[in-house]
Amino acid sequence: MVKQSKYSGNDGVYNASISSVAMGTSLLGEWVQILLPYGLSLTSYQLSSKNSYYLGVNWHILGSIDGTTWALLDNRTNPFAYWTSMPSDTMVTFNAVSNIKYTTFRMIVSSSGPSTVAGVTGLNFGGFPPPPPIQVTPLTTKFNSNTIT
Repeated sequence: MVKQSKYSGNDGVYNASISSVAMGTSLLGEWVQILLPYGLSLTSYQLSSKNSYYLGVNWHILGSIDGTTWALLDNRTNPFAYWTSMPSDTMVTFNAVSNIKYTTFRMIVSSSGPSTVAGVTGLNFGGFPPPPPIQVTPLTTKFNSNTIT
């Protein structure tokens, strides 16, 4: 049995039926999602790929407070004309501004370019505020006579 690709071999456009709705618009494409334990106002994100041939050339970045209702935070179409000269796993930063603190972020790849597969080896989200610090309770010891409490 031959497995059919979800990306066209001619132009890399996603041709299956997985979609996400953001602000009333259906966005076709496979996605990866990150759920944070805190809200983050997105200021930038970073992407890397093993090979530019596998990096999606069209994608969307979405944010959600509840994991159901999505806002479009960034949209890119073929931003890697220069990517082929970069070494594998080079992190590239993109700006994306959000005034709302989202807890869930999703990247949807809607076109894989010349390949029939898309692959991302690194995806980092940056914003404000940074993650809260881990609170450590200091250990206190009292010495009273011969008893330690």
